[in-house]
Amino acid sequence: MHTLHSILSALFTFSFIALIVGLIKPGLVLFWSNIKSRTRVLLYCGVMMILFGILTSWVADYDPKYIAEKEAKEATKI
Repeated sequence: MHTLHSILSALFTFSFIALIVGLIKPGLVLFWSNIKSRTRVLLYCGVMMILFGILTSWVADYDPKYIAEKEAKEATKI
């Protein structure tokens, strides 16, 4: 699971960088599209960021190290 979490985190970071670059110069990010606008960049990269963010947090919940830390914190609260 750690490898999958790393890959999803990298994809989230890549989509964030693509969003910033695309808002400055949309043609660099939307090279395949005939319509190169900031709105399309925001749509594509925004959806990717949301998707990869949700998947990253979902995968992190099943990481054994994360679960052990969470249980240790709960045990110290009581």
